Amino acid sequence: RSLDLICIGRSGVDLYADQLEVEIEEVQTFSKHVGGASASVAIGTSRLGLNVGLVSKVGKEPLGKFILKALREENVNTDYVGVDSDRLTGLSIFGIESSDQFSSICYRKDCAGMVLSLEDIPKGFFEKTKAVLLTGSHFSNPEIAQYSKEIARMAHEAQAQVILDIDYTSSLWKSAQLIDSEEYYEESLNSEVYDAIHEVFPFCNLIIGSQKELLLATNTRYLQTAIEVLQRRTKACVI
Repeated sequence: RSLDLICIGRSGVDLYADQLEVEIEEVQTFSKHVGGASASVAIGTSRLGLNVGLVSKVGKEPLGKFILKALREENVNTDYVGVDSDRLTGLSIFGIESSDQFSSICYRKDCAGMVLSLEDIPKGFFEKTKAVLLTGSHFSNPEIAQYSKEIARMAHEAQAQVILDIDYTSSLWKSAQLIDSEEYYEESLNSEVYDAIHEVFPFCNLIIGSQKELLLATNTRYLQTAIEVLQRRTKACVI
């Protein structure tokens, strides 16, 4: 297999505030970086010496060109990064207000990186890689969720290792206001994330998530219960 890892999902541009400890409206300048969970993992693992490819889409505009150039400079295979003439590249703006607080504004609705299709995957694609990474943010969109489930199944059948990074991004989910409230764990449950994502668990070899993400992905209140749910659904290692 020619690739160690194929990352499938979002790519975008992140603008980080150069001025620290001020709110975004007070920031004067920003630094531009490649963003999106899948693109970020592809770059990071390439830097660690793996042979990595990315399946994603960018807009046919300067930000899309920036991403493609940066990925190639990082030795990430971009053969399967499409260019969408009808949609813009996703954009996120971040401000760092203190050592433990930051704010963000995300422009991702109907962006190029959130519109993928099985038609973009050639025959025999998964036989080329040892592992495939999926990110949970794509499951917030019903159409892309179905795409991701098919990807997981196909990769599993091709005997590639399937990795799921739960990657909960609140701005992409309808239930975010409830989930982000302090009362969430104590007073209520919401099945939106679980309903969207749980069908891929049996295909996974590795699942990555914070405590909050594991609770959301299993629709449970307590970590031990979440682990028990996962143990019933999958043989995957959970980190």
